[in-house]
Amino acid sequence: MTIFIITLLVISQILSFYLIFSRLKPKVIKPDGLVLKPIPKGVSYEDLDPNHDLIYEVLETIKLENWNLEIEMDFLGSGSHKLTFTSKDLTTTVRSRITDYSDEIRLSMFHISGKKGSVSLTSDEYLFPEKTKVTNDIILFLWDYVIEEYDDKNKKDKQRLNSSIEGIRNSLKTLKRSKRLNSILDEET
Repeated sequence: MTIFIITLLVISQILSFYLIFSRLKPKVIKPDGLVLKPIPKGVSYEDLDPNHDLIYEVLETIKLENWNLEIEMDFLGSGSHKLTFTSKDLTTTVRSRITDYSDEIRLSMFHISGKKGSVSLTSDEYLFPEKTKVTNDIILFLWDYVIEEYDDKNKKDKQRLNSSIEGIRNSLKTLKRSKRLNSILDEET
């Protein structure tokens, strides 16, 4: 009897070690008794390029080659900025969106498209406050372009306003005559 129990224990230990070391995935048991393996996890961009080398290469190329930029600003609501960069030869496009969530800028989309396919950052991981180095670098990169766009807009608005002010001042002929007459009268007295 003792040998029988020891044999059972040894067999159960061998079976346990086999399952542990072979890393057998748990099996899904259907109600009707079928045993199915779970569906394998899909492959993402981060699995193949964990250091995000491609993203850094694209960001550097955008600056070096001065890609065409289109910015759409959403002033009402979420305060998001959609930035679309297109390469000079029109072969590669980068679409991105940064959004202001309660005074915190977050990357809500980053998508690189080329002739042979596209790559996206996984949105679940990047939409929420747990930021990674790559998301922070992308936000800093994009934010420079957003600031530049606002600076350009402010320069144009300043030129337009100065032109309007000068135009209105020039049309105030009566006030100018009155000021000249007052200055002449003040000089004579």
